[in-house]
Formats: sequence, structure tokens, C-alpha cells
Amino acid sequence: MSKNNRVDGNLLHRYGYGHTDLGALYTLSTSPSTYVTANYAFDSSGFGMYTDEGSHSYIIADNVLLQNGIWSAVNGANTINNTYTGNYYRVGSARQGNTQIQNIESAPLAAKRTAYRAGVLPALRGGRAVSNPSNVGEGLVTLGAQGGNVVVTLENFDDGVFTDVVFTVTAGGSGVTAVNAPTTAKANAGTAATFKVAGTNKPNVSVTVKYTNARTGKVGTLSASGTVTVST
Repeated sequence: MSKNNRVDGNLLHRYGYGHTDLGALYTLSTSPSTYVTANYAFDSSGFGMYTDEGSHSYIIADNVLLQNGIWSAVNGANTINNTYTGNYYRVGSARQGNTQIQNIESAPLAAKRTAYRAGVLPALRGGRAVSNPSNVGEGLVTLGAQGGNVVVTLENFDDGVFTDVVFTVTAGGSGVTAVNAPTTAKANAGTAATFKVAGTNKPNVSVTVKYTNARTGKVGTLSASGTVTVST
């Protein structure tokens, strides 16, 4: 009996144009403790996750399934006891613990990280031809608050450190003072910077972050804006 397998981090696209009884991810029969995780499917006409004929005891988690067919196709007797959690999908019925989204541009942080890192891992790409779509960026900026300060988090999806990081933060007409503004951002992680905004506990913040990806040598810019509520 098959068991304890892992299908992880694949980039799956341009399938199902001539035949649609298929999926980006396909299982058959029982396979206890098998994980299907962090895969990204798009630009295709077949199903996303296709559990066929007695697929049993799979853990299907943290995938991004944006193909045109339904994201979770179930077929056959005894296709049961499969766990679906943390997946992002575009087409098909809802399952508790999974999230419907319209496209990768509007997707939450976790889905964007999965999409960027799918396929050949960034550290191994080098000059190799890869087919990750250009609408999936190598990072993201998010806004939050902690201890009376605005927190700007630079999320780096790549395996290269971001260097020469510069945070430019404005808050309407309010004064902004950097409390902690790192000049490097760790690989495949989030790095937080904190700023004090004078005169308001609900500033409308705009942030631009400029950096260099140490792996590729390319200069990048990421931005975010929104109203942040800080406690005083």
C-alpha cells in the first residue's frame, strides 16, 4: 500500500486543453499520511485537485488552484477521509478552512508566497528558463501596528537576501519618525520596520520600499497604503 508520500511545490499549467477529465493534482486509491501541499496551478482547463476512485487519507493543504476547472473534483466510491485545509481556489464549491479568490494579484500573502516559490526553487533558478508568471512578485509589503507604532513588514519570497533596503513612509500631513528600519531583509521571510506617527492614532499610511535582490542583482520596488489604527 502506498503511504507517507509528499507532492509539494509544483508549478502546474497549460494542461487540459484537449481533454478535461484530468487534474493538476491526481490521486488514486488509499495513501495514508500522504501530503499534497504548496502547489500552484493556473492557465489550464482541467480540474485542480482530482481525488479519483477510492482516494483515501490524503492531506491536501496550502495549494493555490486557479485553473478554469473546479478546484476539488471527487470521483468514485470510498473517496473519503481526505483533509482539505488552507487551500486557495477560484472555481468550485466551498470547503470549510479553504478560501476562494479571484486571481493571484488579489490573493493573500500565503498564496502569493506559494505561487512565487512553486516549480524550480528560486535559489536553483539562476539562468534557467522558468515559467512562473510575471504577475507573481518576489515580495510584498504589509501594514500593521504594535505598541503605538506603525509596523511595515517587507515579505521576501525569494531565496536571496534583499539588500540596500530603503523604507519611504508618509502619513498625510503627520510627522513620521523611524524607530527601526532594517537595511536588509531575510530570505523567504518577513522583516519588520517600525515607525512613529505624530498627532494621530489612525494615520493614512503610504509606504514605498526599494531594495536589491542579492541573488539576481536586480533592483525592486514594492508599495502599500492604507489606514492603520495604532494604540497610544
